[in-house]
Amino acid sequence: MATKKFYHDIDMLNVGEIKGARLQNITTSDKTTLGASLGAGNVGLQVWDTDLAAPYIWSGSTWIRDALVVTGSIVYKGTINPTNDETVPKDSGFQYAVDAAGTLAATGVTFSPSGVVEVGDIVLFTSATEASVFQRNTEEATETSLGIVELATQAEVDAGTDTSKVITPATLEGSELFTVTAPETTINTAAQTITGAINEHETDIGTVGDLTTTAASLTAAVNELDAELGTITAGAMGTTASTVSGAIAELDTYTGNGVTLTTTATTLSAAINEIDALQGNVDISAIGATVTAALAAHESDIGEITDLTTASAKLVLAINELDAEIGNTGDLNTSATTLVTAINEHETDIGNMTLTGLVATDLSAALRELRVDIGDVGGSGATLDTTATDLAAAINEHEADLGSMSLDTTATNVTAAINEVHGELMKRYFNSSLTLVADTPLTVNHALGLTDKDQFTIRVADSAGKDISCEVTSVDTNNLTIEASQGLSNVHVMIIGF
Repeated sequence: MATKKFYHDIDMLNVGEIKGARLQNITTSDKTTLGASLGAGNVGLQVWDTDLAAPYIWSGSTWIRDALVVTGSIVYKGTINPTNDETVPKDSGFQYAVDAAGTLAATGVTFSPSGVVEVGDIVLFTSATEASVFQRNTEEATETSLGIVELATQAEVDAGTDTSKVITPATLEGSELFTVTAPETTINTAAQTITGAINEHETDIGTVGDLTTTAASLTAAVNELDAELGTITAGAMGTTASTVSGAIAELDTYTGNGVTLTTTATTLSAAINEIDALQGNVDISAIGATVTAALAAHESDIGEITDLTTASAKLVLAINELDAEIGNTGDLNTSATTLVTAINEHETDIGNMTLTGLVATDLSAALRELRVDIGDVGGSGATLDTTATDLAAAINEHEADLGSMSLDTTATNVTAAINEVHGELMKRYFNSSLTLVADTPLTVNHALGLTDKDQFTIRVADSAGKDISCEVTSVDTNNLTIEASQGLSNVHVMIIGF
């Protein structure tokens, strides 16, 4: 039969009857779909929810149960669990039994006291967004089953004998289990709680997994290190100290208190081996049966270090100081190659005399200075022209030749007298490569240091020696300026003065 559709109101004149009529039957899902297309103009529309077996009326914004449901009534609707809690109807008064343990978390619903349920619990919806959970388990709790419990008093917690009471945070904090206060059980950590003390030790101990020992547990690792350390006693270690730190400090004193090694090696054993390789297999039997005895013998030979007259107060530094002053004996110009024989060689050449006034300040350099000054007295170099063949006799020979040194100069020795005469001699300057520019002054730097700048003679000539006419325009001790009317290159200038 075709469905007839009416798109206008039918007025029954208040007395008409509709026999055999029923509300539209739709499922909950279809009702929800229909509600999405309705609005305020559809207020009063009625349907029958075949899933919920109840009539619903559209309020203009949502579906509501009609007056057939008595307010406050409870209707058992079946079971609920964490897997179907989103889909079961959630009207006020709907009651469900939990058939699977878990946590109810239907969207938009608040479960009181919580959504955690177990099989047999009852869930009663008081509105579409609120539900009360009633626990079925009202028996006493045991170690193997859930149930109700009684809280323990502080005295019961402190006694520690009751097996059926529950400890609260407050009674735990106030008990000896939490804070150790009894004199015989006082802990020595900064923390005074068991948890804090254990955490403190955990920090002190570190991560056991980070051990670099073969052993992977703390006790075994300590035993492993104990085996490697051996017996720690003064007798076993050979030190005066009887602890490892004390023994190490004692050995550190013997080894130099951390002074940096000057060897190539950076460890003590390697440094000793390096020195051993350098000194070789030293046989000290001739000077002592032991190193100590040998050192004592050398100590006697060396003498007191404090008696050194060098600037350095240590033997090595003192030797280095003398070595710097003596110089390199390989640089000696004598036939002899050692200092003593070189001195003896010069002693023979010079004769018995005392020399002063050396420029050199060390012995080796002084010998070389004398060698240069004296000449090769008996060798193949510049030899003495005197009849005498040694220096002292040769000097005496020259002394006779020079006479009594009765000089007319102000100076009283030959060198100073010669210098005095040299200063009185005429001075000369000559330059053959000057260039004259016509009517342009040319300054000539003769650097003669003339005592009287006005007592000089100047000649200016060309490259062929022909005189050039020019004018001296200015004169001072070391310079003069000339000017000519013609330009010329390779001009010769000669200046003579006092």
